[in-house]
Amino acid sequence: MTRRLPHTAQLAAGRDLISLLQVGFPLATGVAYLGVSQPRYQTHWAVLALQLEAGASVADALAGAGFDAVLVTQAALAGTHGRLSAALTAGLDFLQLQQTGWRRLRQLLVYPAVLLGFLAVIQAVLWVQVLPALGADGTQTLRQQALAVAGVGLLVLPAVWGWHRLSPLHRGRLMLRLPGVRGLALGYYRYQFVSGAAQFLAGGLPLTAYLTQLAALEPNVLSVAAQGMLSRVAAGESLDAALDHPLVYPPARKLLALGQTPALVTAGMALLAKELMAALTARSERLLALVQPLMFLLIGIQIVLMYQTLLGPLYGGGGFG
Repeated sequence: MTRRLPHTAQLAAGRDLISLLQVGFPLATGVAYLGVSQPRYQTHWAVLALQLEAGASVADALAGAGFDAVLVTQAALAGTHGRLSAALTAGLDFLQLQQTGWRRLRQLLVYPAVLLGFLAVIQAVLWVQVLPALGADGTQTLRQQALAVAGVGLLVLPAVWGWHRLSPLHRGRLMLRLPGVRGLALGYYRYQFVSGAAQFLAGGLPLTAYLTQLAALEPNVLSVAAQGMLSRVAAGESLDAALDHPLVYPPARKLLALGQTPALVTAGMALLAKELMAALTARSERLLALVQPLMFLLIGIQIVLMYQTLLGPLYGGGGFG
């Protein structure tokens, strides 16, 4: 499999493909155009073109070319409802949210990170030059702080390694349990469910076809939920009762139960998908707003450690009488 494409490249490629598909060009022509519009990623486009020529599904071809899982999932669903442009649009909306969030996070971290680095340099100067000049030994303080940093590293590094080792199913289940990110994860899965349902309904397919396609995807939180819903329907429950699930947006369930015309239900589901995306954006902004206060808390801790480095040995050695 080709290495993962950067989000900026995926967003640009997705927009190009959508524009060409909407005016009637075949997918192969769109892929060929990517080689002209983004020659830097020619290897990825070659893989994409070769897999499509070999008869692979669009979802498999995108996965092989290094596209994100959210686009691969949307393309897999489009294999049933046939609306590839709408599926890519839904996936790109979420990718855009991710990219915007990461860009803002980097912007928020630049100043605190530079300040933390500057304070670390000052602390190193204190250990190497100032304390020896004052006749104080900062070895014990240095050892304590080094042990504290090592302890944090021993906690963080295995957690990061373990996170990347988790399957999409277990990763999703963990996110749905973690305080702070549970609401964001729940909003993401609800958006995925509603946007996919809107595309199937717009294609004239019943919701049960959507659940069947979801259940056939690689095991993840939504596919397991769809399997459970289908099992309940097979056991004799109504579809409305089976949709009583935390990952199904309650207003979407109510809309489906109203018995309106397919056109109205489709339009309503599309509006609910936009509403969920707006809520996801607002929630991510609130989480990002917490980053700088946390970073400044770390800066405060670093300043306290600097004072401890300078004054602790002097007090301990009776430097102030």
